[in-house]
Amino acid sequence: MIRLFETTTKRKTYSLDKRWEYVLDKENKGKDEKWYKNFPKNSKKIYIPSCLDNEFGNFGFEGTTWYKTEFITEKENAFITFGAVNNECEVYVDGKYIGYHYGAFCEFSFTLSGIGKGNHTLVVMVNNETNRINTVPLTRVDWHNYSGIIRSVEINEIDDIFIKHMSISYKLSDDFKSAILNAKITLESFKEIKDTITLYLNDEKLYCEDVVSDGETIVNIENIRIDNIKLWDIYEGNLYYIKAELNGDDLIDRIGFREIKTKNNKIYLNGKSIKIKGVNRHEEHYDWGFAMPFKLIKKDIDIIKNLGCNAIRGSHYPNSKATLDLLDEEGIMFWEEVPMWGFPKEAIEDELTQKRVLSMHKDMQKRDINRPCIVIWGMFNEIDTSCDEAQKFAQKVYKQIKEGDLSRLVSYASNVREEKEICYKYADIISLNFYFGWYSETKEYWTTFLNNVKEKMKSEGIGDRPIIISEFGAGGIFGYDSFEEVKWTEGTQSDYLDYTLKLFSDFDGVCGTYIWQYCDIRTSDFMSLNRPRSFNNKGIVNEHRQPKKSYFTVKDIYTSTDKYGN
Repeated sequence: MIRLFETTTKRKTYSLDKRWEYVLDKENKGKDEKWYKNFPKNSKKIYIPSCLDNEFGNFGFEGTTWYKTEFITEKENAFITFGAVNNECEVYVDGKYIGYHYGAFCEFSFTLSGIGKGNHTLVVMVNNETNRINTVPLTRVDWHNYSGIIRSVEINEIDDIFIKHMSISYKLSDDFKSAILNAKITLESFKEIKDTITLYLNDEKLYCEDVVSDGETIVNIENIRIDNIKLWDIYEGNLYYIKAELNGDDLIDRIGFREIKTKNNKIYLNGKSIKIKGVNRHEEHYDWGFAMPFKLIKKDIDIIKNLGCNAIRGSHYPNSKATLDLLDEEGIMFWEEVPMWGFPKEAIEDELTQKRVLSMHKDMQKRDINRPCIVIWGMFNEIDTSCDEAQKFAQKVYKQIKEGDLSRLVSYASNVREEKEICYKYADIISLNFYFGWYSETKEYWTTFLNNVKEKMKSEGIGDRPIIISEFGAGGIFGYDSFEEVKWTEGTQSDYLDYTLKLFSDFDGVCGTYIWQYCDIRTSDFMSLNRPRSFNNKGIVNEHRQPKKSYFTVKDIYTSTDKYGN
């Protein structure tokens, strides 16, 4: 994986980021012909990670693609991790089926027990087909659903016992100067074995104990006091390295100490009232798709920080580990969600939909549980939250997230009018996606609408919860302007954001904004007739990261307050 720090010092690790072979399976005959054993001779070369759509002649392909590479191991056991595959895949090693995974943008791993030393063949069958009932995402989305092995693939050689996962939780003292830390460490062993597990924080030994493992074993380490801590805060990415170690293995991660809470219509970070100054960002580039190189990711974060932002919403899927590493270091808050976008009633109630979405939430939370930058778990985006099925499902998702993590806020982005919305109670923050003055009404209607939402919240007994405007904006095509107020001009986009940002900053109960959106992105074929250039053009920079007039308008407003938005 592309990380900004070393995650192990004892394992031998191989990156499979290199040239692979691939074949399109347009006739879906690969499984019948056992391509996982007999890979076709007419294969082409492709660099992994990448998006298939960015290979010449493959743009817009939906269906099955087979990928193949080789690797060498010097131990009997290995552990293979895929950063993300869109949308589903089957994995084969040396012609044998290893496992299946569903969930675009989600990391997953397989243990290769007894694989043996020497040369091995890895084949991955990938399918990115979508429908309108139970794929995640559905066919109708406002982004391009690139296919492929979009993030890094890695092999770890392991012994008969290794550390599979480490989850850290803590509770800060009232004065924020100390914390009580707990760790949950998952071991996996291939036989009954005794070892010693040690836990370190910045090289200071916190815990050491013998453990016996046979299969999967959970080690809970509780109630360790940490004093004189430096808080993770806005633009102050104070991080601590935490290491779990066995005699022959170790796993390293980073944590930051911070507290995020809501009270009396406000959001508090480390006890300080804070307003979100954010943008929605798709991790996408028209030349790279979702497989963005780190240099470009770093440029995006630099541009956003220069804007005066203290937060980013990851629209509409988990971002790469490298992105979150950088946000941890920079002290920028992050809202992370899964790509459940625009689901109607019949899709929400589908059993396979619910199974897939809940599984993707587990994958996302497991991967990123230790990250201080993540302050909001997003349940879903713009589904039909006016129906009973959505309310029942929202309750399931909210309950699952809270059972896994009580240290963060939970929300979802609603675009259902306030009189029909029935899911507000399953959100710690009421988050609203509307475009008054662009698609409907006038921008002045925002005032009426927000007052109606506050009345709705009060009537439901949740009037003390904060409100975030999680999406709002207007389209603007780079280089197109006019003396008149004309849609799609840079001037009209800039004026719209100037008006709405100033309105929201003064509106009681509104605790932040995520502008739609950071940069122009490709859209799906389904949406392209309503999107000039087949792009969603609401970015305040274009797809080349060139600033529009609105970028500087937003910067003037966002930088007029302190880092907490006050």
